[in-house]
Amino acid sequence: MLSWKNTYESVEKNYMSYAWNEFGTLKDSVQLDEYLAGREYRHGEYCHYTKLHVLNDILGSKELWLSPVVGFNDKIEREEIKDSKLKFALCFSTGVNENLPLWYMYAGINGMGGRLKWSKSGIKHLLSEAVYRLKSTDDKFTRNLFQEDFEIEFRDIIYCSEKSLKYNTMFNHIIGEKEINKYRSEHNGFCKNIVWFYEKETRLMIKLKNEDILEGRDDCVVAMKISDKAFNALKIDMAPEVEGYDIFDYSKYGAIVKFINDTSSVNLSRYKGMVKMDLIKGNRKEIFDNFEVLYNNSSEEEVENIKRLINGK
Repeated sequence: MLSWKNTYESVEKNYMSYAWNEFGTLKDSVQLDEYLAGREYRHGEYCHYTKLHVLNDILGSKELWLSPVVGFNDKIEREEIKDSKLKFALCFSTGVNENLPLWYMYAGINGMGGRLKWSKSGIKHLLSEAVYRLKSTDDKFTRNLFQEDFEIEFRDIIYCSEKSLKYNTMFNHIIGEKEINKYRSEHNGFCKNIVWFYEKETRLMIKLKNEDILEGRDDCVVAMKISDKAFNALKIDMAPEVEGYDIFDYSKYGAIVKFINDTSSVNLSRYKGMVKMDLIKGNRKEIFDNFEVLYNNSSEEEVENIKRLINGK
């Protein structure tokens, strides 16, 4: 892995070795590598889906968090990634259309989420101007990261079965298992099972060069400071459950309210009011049946708040 600047300059030279529709003709890992080189910077939009309270925190702090790889929801991928304790990742979904499965996965149990969105030029500002620090999730530990502390890689994810590949909207049925495994080994952390292909993911990954940087902690993330240029280039789309801006109470979502008032860069979903994504309503009985097990360590006030949330109050 190289610095972002060197990585970008090197792939710019190799970009367009193959036309987009030549994906199905690739026969080995070398051709696959050449085909993918530089395409991570050529997507129309880069979107990060999240819950409303996380979106509010991101806007308030002007920070994105790279999460530890050891916490990935894909168990097989976690096990395949080498030195996973030293690696942290931030995922973007590419493409101009809303991704409904990602709304379901990341907008939260009540479906009230948002997605941060950058254009091609915006993502270059985000990556090239970022400043990183290591921090614990409870904010009791923080450490600035310098270029000599880590390696960084920004690359499109390729989706693999035993003998076939999928990339964005393209299929390949020619490349063999040996070549897939070779590419998977050379680009560890950038291949996923084909079942995840709908994500259309481009991944930013940071690997710490020395375990001592963690100082024995296992509760850290890498905080990525968003530059002013990148912040000004940011747009936000709301999840389908958000049917109007009047839901944003300033005391709870002050940073979102400020962003709405300061910019014209917030849009409601094109599926607003058309797709019901609230998982609480559909699973209310199961939640209540397991309530004592799920929340046996919560205070009475917390329990009552949870009950109100479940009942939509």
